[in-house]
Amino acid sequence: MTTWAAGAAASGGVGSLLITGFWVAAGPREEPSGPALALWLLEIALLLVLIFLSVRKGRPRSAAVAASLCALAVGVSLLRFGSLSPQLAGGCCAWGLSAVVAALIGGYLRLLDLGRQRAVEQARLQQRLELASDLHDYVAHDVSEILAQVQAAQILARTDPGRLPRMLERMDAAAVRALDTLDRTVHGALQENPSTDGPEPGLWGSVNDIAPLANRFQSSGTVQVDVQVQDEAVGVLSQEAGREVYRAVVEALTNIRRHATEARKVRIAVRRGPEAGQVELSVTDDAPAVAEPDPARTGHGLASLSARIQGLGGTVWAGPGQVCGWRLLVTLPVTTETAREERSMVTSRRARS
Repeated sequence: MTTWAAGAAASGGVGSLLITGFWVAAGPREEPSGPALALWLLEIALLLVLIFLSVRKGRPRSAAVAASLCALAVGVSLLRFGSLSPQLAGGCCAWGLSAVVAALIGGYLRLLDLGRQRAVEQARLQQRLELASDLHDYVAHDVSEILAQVQAAQILARTDPGRLPRMLERMDAAAVRALDTLDRTVHGALQENPSTDGPEPGLWGSVNDIAPLANRFQSSGTVQVDVQVQDEAVGVLSQEAGREVYRAVVEALTNIRRHATEARKVRIAVRRGPEAGQVELSVTDDAPAVAEPDPARTGHGLASLSARIQGLGGTVWAGPGQVCGWRLLVTLPVTTETAREERSMVTSRRARS
């Protein structure tokens, strides 16, 4: 908020009140005409503009004082041209209403400005949250892969030094991917005209990229990954839903590397859900024991994933597996057209039965 508007309005109001006071002290005058009328109307117009600007731009307390002075100056200015009477008092009130109207217009536009400012701040906050979520999902995954390979390289340095060059190549590739993801994430957050539909297609991966992701995860450690993706499940997912399935797998594999270090097998399955109109993602590991996550190492990845999946009409469940280990289960609705066709088929079957 600016201070010049309220200061100018206060000065103008005080100046107009002084002129009116001197004029009344000099004695009653005839009704204004000619240049005097033009100057008086110009003064009134300037006072109304100052009221408008002070209410819209000034600090709240300063604006209230300045607008009140100007409104009072507008109302009593008629006293320059006649003695106080009921008719003149009514005219003063009428002119005072014009000051109220100017203040209301300025206040309304001030509220619109505040609304736009809040919307911008909310958009910036949402952008920061999305940036943090993207960095957690992708960069943290690549960094955890590098960490796992460094730990493996330390063992190979003592047992099988000949495999170190290959391990270093994988670490280099993971570091390049992490830097590339960081560049794309920051660039997407800082671009002047970001897309309202989310990241551009293929920027963060899709269901078709799960198998390469699993291969990299498997090659960076001692965990065997089994991937089963039904073609009929992939074809009915929207582009945004497919991206969230990929992100869910990234989150699950990152958590397995961090919290289930004893796991030796991971199973990733993308298939049609048990109910019509659904696709189900399941990620399970065989860690021999399930312990409560360490609060110091628990982030917000699962909560962020749940919020995004729920925004698409899906659900997220994470908990102990039936035998051992941990399981992440995600369900997502299929595209609208496919869901409509499946509902009609189910209705037809029920009608025939």
